[in-house]
Amino acid sequence: MTEAKAIMLENVSAGYRDGRPVLRGLSFVLEPGERVALIGPTGAGKSTLFSVLTGLLPVEAGRAGVAGLALERANYRAIRRKVGLVFQDPDDQLFMPTVLDDVTFGPLNQGATDAQAERLARDALQRLGVAGLADRFPRHLSYGERKRVAMAAVLCQGPEIWLLDEPTANLDPRHRRLLIDLVADLQGTLILATHDLDAAARLCRRVIILNEGRVVADGPAAEILGDEDLLDRAGLR
Repeated sequence: MTEAKAIMLENVSAGYRDGRPVLRGLSFVLEPGERVALIGPTGAGKSTLFSVLTGLLPVEAGRAGVAGLALERANYRAIRRKVGLVFQDPDDQLFMPTVLDDVTFGPLNQGATDAQAERLARDALQRLGVAGLADRFPRHLSYGERKRVAMAAVLCQGPEIWLLDEPTANLDPRHRRLLIDLVADLQGTLILATHDLDAAARLCRRVIILNEGRVVADGPAAEILGDEDLLDRAGLR
């Protein structure tokens, strides 16, 4: 693939093994460094799109690329080294005996030595404000703490592209504000899948609305989020 785009989708369709179509002719382009909010009602295809962009679900039709690489099986490993996916539920991401074990897991799989992985992990935990939790059992942490640990586990792998699935969901006001501030400091290209329209407005200059697997609006955040009729039609108000 020759396009130097962070993400390129051209008439992409994808679905699950039961034959249920989810993405239907999806097209958009993200330039490196762009920060885009992906909004839409439940079932619109936001999480499915993230599965496609990380190679967890194959492209059935159309053309796609991530970080300048064609989104095809031969490139999945290289793409996954460039893309960091943070799940909506941190318990889907944390599975090791301690926080430090969870955060070092990624760097170790990328070939880092034990010492290198621990240094990267402790630095990421420090940046996310949870350095003191390194020896704790993840399931004993608060939900907000687990969210930050999950983000640290991705941060220490140095992704070029961040995919954040509902990072502020189910958080109390204090942890929500904290997560918004942390996301604001992330470097690289970012897609924020969210129902939190205030977070979308604070963190992103561009908004894409998905509905039934199709792009129904794409434009400046202030314009999209200020269009009450459009938000009503998309089931977002």
